[in-house]
Amino acid sequence: MPHRPVRSVMQSEVVTLRSGRSARDAAQLLAAHRLTGAPVVDEMKRVLGVVTQSDLVRLETQPPSTAAAGAFFSNVFSYSDLGELPADETMVRVDTVMSRHVLSVAPDAPLTEAARLMRQHRVHRLLVVDGETLCGIVSALDLLIAIEEASPSD
Repeated sequence: MPHRPVRSVMQSEVVTLRSGRSARDAAQLLAAHRLTGAPVVDEMKRVLGVVTQSDLVRLETQPPSTAAAGAFFSNVFSYSDLGELPADETMVRVDTVMSRHVLSVAPDAPLTEAARLMRQHRVHRLLVVDGETLCGIVSALDLLIAIEEASPSD
């Protein structure tokens, strides 16, 4: 099993997000697919970042101002600066909440490397990238299944 490449166990169908989508869209997509996170990619499937449930919960508890979300305007009737109000998650784009620090592994890397990275960084999944291009995802469960399959039957 140690010499098996990551590509032999990775999931090649990956739910992804685009950087220009709203945080609300991202939350709805994650909920619909029962996911805790998703990679953010461009039109060429190059990885730009990752959005997780934690990022979206943080947005709910600490929303940026409307000005920080890119809305600059004032209410001329009350002379108040509306840019200081909390932004609605429909105004906040994925690229402002995503993490740009992405843990990844190459498709030809051995499964032991993926396991080492997961343990070292205390994560349950890694993006599988070929250069900058997303080609899959590998989870701790995928590694456990590979170990079980490689074990002799009792």
